[in-house]
Amino acid sequence: MQRILSLLCPALVVGLLLVSLPAAQSAFIACNATFPKYTNPDCQCATDDGSFFDFSPLQRDSPYQVKHTLEVGFSTYLFNPCEVVSVPDTAGSNFCTRDNRVAVCQHDQHDSLHKSLFNSCGRFKAPVREYDVASKQIRFHFTDGSEERNSLVTFACDPTVTDPSAVQLEFLQEKPIKSYHLRMRTHLACEAIPPHHHTNVNVKLSVSLGTVLCILLLVLAIVYLVGGMSYNRFARQRAGAEMLPNVMFWSDLPSLIKEGAVFLCSKCTKGRSEYETL
Repeated sequence: MQRILSLLCPALVVGLLLVSLPAAQSAFIACNATFPKYTNPDCQCATDDGSFFDFSPLQRDSPYQVKHTLEVGFSTYLFNPCEVVSVPDTAGSNFCTRDNRVAVCQHDQHDSLHKSLFNSCGRFKAPVREYDVASKQIRFHFTDGSEERNSLVTFACDPTVTDPSAVQLEFLQEKPIKSYHLRMRTHLACEAIPPHHHTNVNVKLSVSLGTVLCILLLVLAIVYLVGGMSYNRFARQRAGAEMLPNVMFWSDLPSLIKEGAVFLCSKCTKGRSEYETL
């Protein structure tokens, strides 16, 4: 019995290590947090711990393409971060229309069958977004494609790819059937950025009541000055300093303010001296 236990214990330890190994390697965090100020939620990843990734700089007019050779013909996959993939509708064999909000489009071309089909491999319909801290990868899982097709697009960290024009779409595999794995290497997946440091923020200017009053006062002052000078110049034929509206009042204003300040100060000092006397 003791011999059997001595053989079983190492086996159990090895089995537990093998079972826990995949769990230790998988460290994906769901990108469930949202930042309403940002303009492209379809290509952003925001985690609850504050990590934020934005791949909108990779967006361009025409989608990225990658060709995958098959036994008969080939397939071309089209993907454009933040933007739906839309190709012209042809004879009802096109599922990659703008109305379908297709994220990944598959262009199947079979030489022997002389067919050209456009299939949806996932739509911008609440994609599952995950961030792997260890490998610095952000995954977008697009589902609800034509004939149950789906795609897993991985943005992998590559600090050498800083120019968006150098980013390429890669085809990794189809596993299982109708599940397509694509990858894009970019420096945008290397480091998370704080939300307030991002450049694509829709800044909403909040104008307070004080700001409105200051603007209104400035406009009234300009209208008063320009209107008064124009009236004095053309209606009263005045020139020089006399063109200013109510020039006598404004010239006397500093002395009036001084007299008012002196009067108030005298009242205050007089009251204090009477209190000290009492």
